[in-house]
Amino acid sequence: MLAIIRKELIQFFNSVTAYLVMAVFLAMTGLFLWILPGNILDEGYASLAPFFEIAPWVLLFLVPALTMRFVAEERQLGTYEILATGSVSERWILWGKFIAGLILTMAALAPTAIYFATIYYLAYPMGNVDIAGVVGSYVGLMFLVSAYLAMGILASSLSANQVVAFVIGALFIFMFYSLFDWLRAFTTFSSLDALLEYIGMQSHYISLSRGIIDSRDVIYFLSLTVLSMELALWSTERRKWQ
Repeated sequence: MLAIIRKELIQFFNSVTAYLVMAVFLAMTGLFLWILPGNILDEGYASLAPFFEIAPWVLLFLVPALTMRFVAEERQLGTYEILATGSVSERWILWGKFIAGLILTMAALAPTAIYFATIYYLAYPMGNVDIAGVVGSYVGLMFLVSAYLAMGILASSLSANQVVAFVIGALFIFMFYSLFDWLRAFTTFSSLDALLEYIGMQSHYISLSRGIIDSRDVIYFLSLTVLSMELALWSTERRKWQ
């Protein structure tokens, strides 16, 4: 699996994909945080809440753009079959790609530490920042990214066309992050409302962003990630047998 991770990272950083993903992410979040109306300087309150509010929406498009090539491109080029017939099982091939994607997104998130350092020194008095909330938000964002990546890999396994894989991945992520919460407005049964809230990612992400690491939220994200990866494995194996 280490060879798969190394191969994916080398491909990323030898192309413009990795740098484009990181640049777009930092540019979009930076605009909302520091420049556009409603930014931190306008509000006069030292908080990274605007960053953690916009980051899931920016990643909703960037993660599928990153994962769309994981399986679809390999299948187009005929290299996935070569990998699958090697000594590494298909499950570990997919998890290797997942870990490579996670490393890349972590690399994109790392420069945002500058945002935290800035508000830390701008706060009055200096350091008057909810550090527990910031740490919890980063933890929640990493769990969210893990689920995004797994769903993106699932979408890439469903189609040999990268554009189709991108669209499917973005739809999967949008459905779990926002659609279920939006549907709650049309429900009249409290039990259904609670079910839709639990299925949707947004409530779990917001819960973690408060700085409280609840095991129920952690189990939710881990379950969604593993389920998506297992479905991706089933999809690739089904295509192989066909």
